[in-house]
Amino acid sequence: MKDYHLKGCRVLHIGGHKGQEIKHYRKMGVDFTYVEADPKYARILRKKGCDVIECAVTSKRGERVFYLGEKTQRSSLKKPHKSVTGIKDKIVVECKRLEDIQDGYDGLSIDAQGESYDILSSGDLSKFRVIICEASDKPRYEGEKDKQQIHSLMDGFTIVDEYRHKNGDIYDVVYRRSDTITG
Repeated sequence: MKDYHLKGCRVLHIGGHKGQEIKHYRKMGVDFTYVEADPKYARILRKKGCDVIECAVTSKRGERVFYLGEKTQRSSLKKPHKSVTGIKDKIVVECKRLEDIQDGYDGLSIDAQGESYDILSSGDLSKFRVIICEASDKPRYEGEKDKQQIHSLMDGFTIVDEYRHKNGDIYDVVYRRSDTITG
């Protein structure tokens, strides 16, 4: 993920996993908080000195099944298609809406497998200056929305960058609130 777009923001990063972005965030002086549903990875992030909100973020509050993938970076609230990863285990996690945890943040980074649409639809996006989210041309998880459906939620935002992942049909899309773009 190209995190430099978040420089100067207070970032809410949904989908912390092992904290691959920590070094970049700290180098840029970014104030950030991870949101991580898997208790194992929430503990790892805390041991690395990170602030962590331990929950999943989606459109409905309450408890839900979280699928732990054999490839741990592909764990999700949504059941993965077999071509994405096998399921190692299932756990029950607390779920919150974005609006429950977004206060005080003006940067949002979403790396929550298959959940970008549901996360974005659960908060007030106008509070963010920059949003980076993962999107796909074709669904990899049951019920996942594709890139065009995610774009439909981004009224008032402009795409300023897009990065294709190595596997081809997954992107990190960088949106900037249109009224914050100069020049």
